[in-house]
Formats: sequence, C-alpha cells, structure tokens
Amino acid sequence: MEARLNLALALSLLGRPSDAEVEYRRALGQQPEGKQMVLAHTGLGAALAAQHRTAEALPELELSVRLRPESAEGHYNLGTALAELGRNREAASELATAVRLEPGDAEAHYRLAVALAAQDKRNEAANEFAVVAQLRPDDAVSHYNLAISLARAGRLDEAIVHFSEAVRLRPDFAAARRDLEAAEAQRNASRTR
Repeated sequence: MEARLNLALALSLLGRPSDAEVEYRRALGQQPEGKQMVLAHTGLGAALAAQHRTAEALPELELSVRLRPESAEGHYNLGTALAELGRNREAASELATAVRLEPGDAEAHYRLAVALAAQDKRNEAANEFAVVAQLRPDDAVSHYNLAISLARAGRLDEAIVHFSEAVRLRPDFAAARRDLEAAEAQRNASRTR
C-alpha cells in the first residue's frame, strides 16, 4: 500500500496526473485505513483537479477534509477546487480555514484574497493581499496585487505606496508603472477639485 501511494505521489510530482490517478484508485481499491486512506483520497482529488476534472475531484477533496479536518492542505485543495467551480463563498470559507491552520502559507492567503475579491469584498481581499505582501516582501507581483486591491477598495494613497514598491522591486514592470501613474493622476485630480 505504502509503495503504491509513494508511486502515485511521485507520478504527481513528475506532472503525470492521469498515471497518478490510476495508482491512487488502485490504492483505494486495497481499502486503506487511517492516514493512508486520507492520502489516497487527497491525492486522487489533486490528480483529478490537475487534469481539469474539478467536479470529479470535489467529492474526494470533501472526503479528505472530513477525514482530516486539521489539514491545512486539505482545506486549501478543497477551497481551490471550489473557486475553480465559481463557488467563491464556499471557497473563501475553506481557504480561511487553511490560513487559520497555516498562517504562513502565502499561496493560501493569495487564493483567499482572490475568492474574496470575486465576491466584491474589497477590504477583506485587500487585507489578505496585504498578508501576501508581508510574507513575500521582495515580490513585485504581491505588491502589485495588493495595490490593485487597495485601489478598488478606494484606498488610493495606500495603493500608490504598493504600486511604487512593485516598480522599485521590478523597474521593468510596465503594468505597475502604468497603474502607478494613473493612481497618482487620479489622486492629484481629486485634490484639485
């Protein structure tokens, strides 16, 4: 059983999700118990999702979370799948659990921010993008995403700070430079009224 799960994981890591799916299904056919059952369902769900078969992956991912509710990875995988299906409210709930269980996971905070933004929860999304920028202070894209979110939330002065940081970190970041100039022009226009 363990060898089959290891093979399935290796196939997943090698970018061969359809082969991994076969091995995870074989492992489940051997009726694993405990941790191995959780790994098999989690792996199968991830393999299906990697093949863009998210609707098929969902029951596996939901079972994985029920079997191991303390797993940040399980909640992250389920939240990501729900978001892909456009179920952003449920996705945000799962991703919020993931970041509560593993607060240092920048990718989970990013996915949560995107799910919140999709629900037009601008300030909440900006707060999550801020966490991503704190966890990845040298990443221009993190600062840019935060700036966009802040601008959409009407927090223009804060947005300008992060557009500027994105440009400082990556001077060739054309979108950040363009949006910085637009934000500064908008701020200046609002001050002259």
